[in-house]
Amino acid sequence: MDSTPEAIPVVGIPVLQNHRRLQRVLDSLDYPIQRLVILDQSGKKNWKPIQPECVEELIVWNFPHAMGVATSWNIIIKGNPFASHWIFLNDDIIFPAGSLAILAERARENTDKIVIPTIARFSAFSIGEGVISKLGLFDEQFFPMYYEDTDYLHRCYHHKVEILEIDCPIHHETSSTIHKDGYAEKNSQTFPRLYNYHMSKLQKGRYDAGDGWSLTVRRENAWDR
Repeated sequence: MDSTPEAIPVVGIPVLQNHRRLQRVLDSLDYPIQRLVILDQSGKKNWKPIQPECVEELIVWNFPHAMGVATSWNIIIKGNPFASHWIFLNDDIIFPAGSLAILAERARENTDKIVIPTIARFSAFSIGEGVISKLGLFDEQFFPMYYEDTDYLHRCYHHKVEILEIDCPIHHETSSTIHKDGYAEKNSQTFPRLYNYHMSKLQKGRYDAGDGWSLTVRRENAWDR
C-alpha cells in the first residue's frame, strides 16, 4: 500500500529582493509539493533557486517591479485556477521538520476555510477554493503590503467564512522586509494610507475585493522609486 502523502497542489512565495532568505525557506520544505510558484519581483533574472527534492514542478515568474502582496497572491491563484487550495509563504519563514505536514494536512481537509498557524498567521497560510468562490480575491489597493490580510479577515467574519487556527511550529522573522531590506522609511509613508483605506472600507460597510488594481495607488505608494 502506498503511504506517500498527497502532495500540496500549489505553494506560492512572493519575493521582493532577498533571494538568500528565500532559499532558506526552500531548504526547509520537507513535504510533497506538486507545484511551487515563486514570484520574483527583484528584476534579477539571473537568480536561479535550488529546487527542493520534495517539489515536483518549480516555476519562477519574473517581474521588473514590485507587484505587492495582495496582487502576488492573486496572480498565483489566477495562474493556478484548478487547485483545491493554495498555500502561501513569506520569504522570511522556516519550517521545522514535520511542521509543513501539519499545515498541508489541515489545508487539504478544509478547502472551505482559511487555515492559519497561530504563530505565523498570514506569513504561512492556506486558502481553499470554497473561500475564493465565496469572497473573491484579495484587495489589490492594499499596495505594497499590510492590511490586505486584515481586510480579508473582516470579509471572512462578515460573510461567515471560518478561519481555522492551528498549532504549527514555524520560525518567522517578523517584518524582515521592513527592518532588514531597507524599506522602513517608505513603509512609514504607506502604512498610514493603507490603514486609512482599511478603515474607510469598514466605515462604509464594504466587505468586498475593492475597486481592483489602481495605477494611482501603485505610483503613490511605490517603494521602488
